[in-house]
Parts: sequence; structure tokens; C-alpha cells
Amino acid sequence: MVVGADSVGRDRAVPIYESQDEGFARWQYRGLLYKAPKSELKNVEVPMFFELDGRWVLMVHPSGPVRYWMGGFDVDTLTFRPETAGILTHNYGQNKCEGVSSDRGFSSAHVFFDEKERCIMYGWISGFKDGRGWNGCLALPRVLSLDSDGLLRQRPAKELRKLRHKHIAAETVDLDNSSLVLEEARGDTLEIIVKFEFSDANVVGLKVRRSEDGKRAVVISCDGETLDVAGVKVALEPASNEKTLTLQVFLDKSVMEVFVNDGWRAVAKVIYPAEKDLGIELFAEGGAARVRSLDVWQMKSIW
Repeated sequence: MVVGADSVGRDRAVPIYESQDEGFARWQYRGLLYKAPKSELKNVEVPMFFELDGRWVLMVHPSGPVRYWMGGFDVDTLTFRPETAGILTHNYGQNKCEGVSSDRGFSSAHVFFDEKERCIMYGWISGFKDGRGWNGCLALPRVLSLDSDGLLRQRPAKELRKLRHKHIAAETVDLDNSSLVLEEARGDTLEIIVKFEFSDANVVGLKVRRSEDGKRAVVISCDGETLDVAGVKVALEPASNEKTLTLQVFLDKSVMEVFVNDGWRAVAKVIYPAEKDLGIELFAEGGAARVRSLDVWQMKSIW
């Protein structure tokens, strides 16, 4: 068992305990699995420690973006040797919208392994308007895997495809410092998968929850180096020379989850567009770009 300890001398730490009986009633302290100076970690909420694809992962929520360390683990001495580190989410504390006093985001990630041995992660999305009587909901289930660069990749669970309903698709759309409003694809409960190919455009992107006159929208844009998801900026490091960008976007009323390049990055954000703003627009600025493929599904309720 691992727990979070906010004060071990000058450090934050993750102690590890070992059960002494089959009923999990008696535990023996076995040392510190991990520690870091308080100047580096604000706290160590919700520690998770698990093996994934032959590596061991320690994940914590430090009142900021969910962080993780990956390395080897000696099961005899209970010694963890972190070798790589990463950030799982990028927008905690960047979720501010009108009527919200607590600008939070995706946090408190938990994992479990299903009967298919998939590592499933759930997280908590918070930062909704005040006075609602609640402040949070579960994010969509994500499947974690180890990428070739030694970092974690998170993809939406395939079971979510069962929610797909009415489908609209386009194979190729060319944009040259222009935009295209999708007249037949509208809604506030949608799954969208779009693949952009840069040519000489400075910025490409997608507007969702667009108003009829185009004056309001929730904007997702990319200049090839930085992705901007409604104000949340995420640095991109292309894995190849191919200048492409794939976005998988889930809209569920006031919640938007965006997965970038097959789960290489992810952003979850609370949004509050006007109720009747339901449009979708593709755009390229400062030059030409191509939409290689586009799929939009209306999403059914899980109930």
C-alpha cells in the first residue's frame, strides 16, 4: 500500500506499507518509495503505484497537473528507481470560466486493470459554476500504455464507440486561409475525429459550440509547435517530420475532452458556451492546409 505524506522533514514523500495478514488489517511500514523537496512538490495526493508493460509507474496529483515517474522496482527490498518522468494532464488550474471561483481541471487519477489486462484510468473533472450543489464528474475512461519514447500514452476506451449514433464524414477538405462551417454536423454531445495536414498555414484548428453568426466559439488551434485548447496551451514535439495533427474531441454539454495524436497528449476542460451555440467550423490561417479526414458522431446517452 502506498500513501501520500505531505511532511517528512523537508520533503513530500510516498511511504510504502506491506500487509501482514490476509484480511489486510495489519500493516508494516517498509520505507519511503519516493520523496522530493517541498519546493518541487506542493503535495502528493492520490498516489498510485502499478506495473505497466514491464515498467513501474508512480502517479500523484500535486495540486497541479497529474505527474508520474517511471522506472524499476525491486520487490524484495521495495525500492523504486525512477528513470523517466512526465506530466499526464496539462490544464489543472487553467479551467477558469465565468461564475467559477475555483479554476481546477483534471485531477485525482485512479487506475485499475480489467479482465483484458488493460490499464484503465479514471480522473475527476472539476471547476463547474458555483451554486450547482456539486463540483465534479468523472472523466471518460482512458487506457494507459507505454509509448516508444518511454512515456505514458492515454487513449479513450474503445467501449465509448458504443455511444456513437448519427455519423457524418468527409474525406478531404482543402483550406487556404479560409474556413468551412459544417452545416450538417451540430450538437453539444459529439465525438469528433479530425486529421489536419499542414502545408504553409500558420495555424489550423477547429471551432466547436460555434454560434450561428460565428462571433462565439470554443476554439482548438495549433501552430505546429503549440496546441491551444480554449486557452490551455500544450507544447507539441512532433514524432516525425510529417506535419500532421489528429484531434479526437468529445463534447458532453459543459465538458470537453481533447486527445491529441492518438493519445499523446490530453486536455479536459469545463466550458460554458451559450446553449444554442452548436456549430462546428474548420479553419486554416496564414496559408494552406488540408483536412485529410473528418468524422463526427452524435453521441447517445449512457443511460
